[in-house]
Amino acid sequence: MQIHISRGEDQSGPFTLEEVREQLAQGKLQPDDLACQEGGSEWIPLSELMNKLESSESTVPASSTKRKFLIGIGAVLAVLALLAIAGLILDLLKEARRNERVLWEFKKGSYGIGAPSTIGADGTVYVGGDKLYALDGKT
Repeated sequence: MQIHISRGEDQSGPFTLEEVREQLAQGKLQPDDLACQEGGSEWIPLSELMNKLESSESTVPASSTKRKFLIGIGAVLAVLALLAIAGLILDLLKEARRNERVLWEFKKGSYGIGAPSTIGADGTVYVGGDKLYALDGKT
């Protein structure tokens, strides 16, 4: 973006937005100087143009890189949580086998059984994995 400046009879520019900021900070340009964006026909006070440009810059959405990074972190945390849960279920099954609490097991194969763990009316605990297990809930 290029900006032209007018003070009295003198006109200067075009300047980049960063150059205008620097010259305002140094006092070379004044907030009441008139300014016009390149391609525009309206001359307005420089302070008004700067306010308009800065407010439009602040409404720009967060960068997609930051968003992708946060989504990636969320995905990694979700995978770690799922792995932790799977590990706990496997430990539960291993412990149940060791203590002879497994009443029966059923190899699922491709039957697609994928229900969450459930406790039956008689206290039997049903746990899914690569097999469907029935555990004695009393012991």
